[in-house]
Amino acid sequence: MVTDLSLGDSNKYKLIAFDLDGVLVEVKSSWEFIHDYFGVPREERTRNYLDYVSGKISYDEWIKRDVALWSKVLGRKLMREDLYEAISKIPVNRDTEYVVRELKRKGFIVGIISAGVGQVAEMVALKYGFDFWIANPITFTEEGIVSENQRARMPPYRKPLTLLWIAKRYGVNVNATIYVGDSDWDIGVIRLAGCGIAYNCSTSLEREADKKIDFIRDIVFIVDEC
Repeated sequence: MVTDLSLGDSNKYKLIAFDLDGVLVEVKSSWEFIHDYFGVPREERTRNYLDYVSGKISYDEWIKRDVALWSKVLGRKLMREDLYEAISKIPVNRDTEYVVRELKRKGFIVGIISAGVGQVAEMVALKYGFDFWIANPITFTEEGIVSENQRARMPPYRKPLTLLWIAKRYGVNVNATIYVGDSDWDIGVIRLAGCGIAYNCSTSLEREADKKIDFIRDIVFIVDEC
């Protein structure tokens, strides 16, 4: 529990935020799915990842380089319709609709906080009725051509501050929030949330979480035990 960042007096859980990749969609990374869809060579995407984790490039630069790879393999500038064609193939967890419906019936504000591709988060949020989503949208010009100036809206290290901001926006005590994640990228926000739930996760995240589940539909019941 977090006590020094409290935004109010209520201890009742009112807001729940989900990671996207590996949780609401059945791919571990929407970025990697799109790389695979367009046929980006493994060594090129790995080089960008290693440059980021070693501190050689910023998260903004990592996104910029990854998006540029899509145009490179296409042999032309990526168009908006190219991206939407790719993300339309991403399978959504079949229990998402049920979970959102039941959590809202319990009175929860339900949203997505993810470092995944923004258009995927938007697609899921609009289809299933999430109240908010924060992710990394790919930007395009008015003509629908991919922009060369990509910027991160939601780098993974900013998830805790984003949850805090979202809670304040909805007038909710941060102790009254729940976060559901599946990887070590979620450790910081799991620690901040009033209740952190690890889903089908790494050992490190499981040690930090208050609860662990193997099926998303179990969220509906586990929130009563937080």
